[in-house]
Amino acid sequence: MKFDATHKGYGIRVRRGDRHYALIFRPGYTRPPKEIPAAADDEGEDALLERARQVIERELKPQG
Repeated sequence: MKFDATHKGYGIRVRRGDRHYALIFRPGYTRPPKEIPAAADDEGEDALLERARQVIERELKPQG
């Protein structure tokens, strides 16, 4: 699978509809998790990728 970006082993695919949104793939998985970050057109892809990185960081943070 080709990714538009990666972060800490996670793949990020950017898609566009009425907004930009990111599908995040855990290493070794072919289905994205339920949380899908989005950004308005005027925010752009950079804002979207930053939100995707934040989702990944939250997932990697130890629960406790």
